[in-house]
Amino acid sequence: MINIAFDGFGNDHIIDEFSYLERHKLRQGVYSALEATLKVKDAANFAFDDHHPVIKLWFGNSDHETITGVITGIIDMYDILSDNTKTITFVNAYGKTSRRHYTTYVPAPGIAGRLSHGGEVATYYTNERVQNRDSRVLAYIHGLSSDFRCTSGSLPYLSGSAFKVYIGPAMFKAGDEGIATTILHELTHKALNTIDLNREGLPVYGRGDCQRLASSDPLYAIVNADCWTFFVFDFNVPPESFCTIL
Repeated sequence: MINIAFDGFGNDHIIDEFSYLERHKLRQGVYSALEATLKVKDAANFAFDDHHPVIKLWFGNSDHETITGVITGIIDMYDILSDNTKTITFVNAYGKTSRRHYTTYVPAPGIAGRLSHGGEVATYYTNERVQNRDSRVLAYIHGLSSDFRCTSGSLPYLSGSAFKVYIGPAMFKAGDEGIATTILHELTHKALNTIDLNREGLPVYGRGDCQRLASSDPLYAIVNADCWTFFVFDFNVPPESFCTIL
């Protein structure tokens, strides 16, 4: 599986190390994300058609094109998580120094992306502490490079430099499942070039907003990080157990 490393923040050599327990929780989060993704990948080989309700719930459609795109995305994510030549580095960004970051979606007209969606995630940042910005930040990424190129899609979906995930002040208050889902959320940005915004440029996070996005705008649901995350972790939940939020 992917290697796991830990680091402090910034270029000024200020190191705020994770505690032993925090490192353990982050490792367990990676294992859980890998296990959940593997279950979906295995199902794609023989029983994906049985999961149309969860596909439609989080992506708005369950037609052949959507299913093909979802299978491709799952393979891309699993390939990264299971690749022992790659490393995910968790950076402590809630200590002495960190950066305020702004993420926006930059359209790329005429460039075909996954399911006819194009563009890239652009992040801008200044030298301010995440803790001062918002104590609710769980994690974030920034930067795009070719370090984690996925090859199974029609385009080279790019990932951030060396797959660094910056851990915010709220991460370890989220519980084990929250840590795992956050790690997978950040992975989708890397592997699938997902975004967190709707067509109007407004943020879309959480089950309610994601279900509404899938219902109203499937083209944006298929490139939303939380839609992918909830799909993976809800994949084996019986459809009758879903709480649909309108």
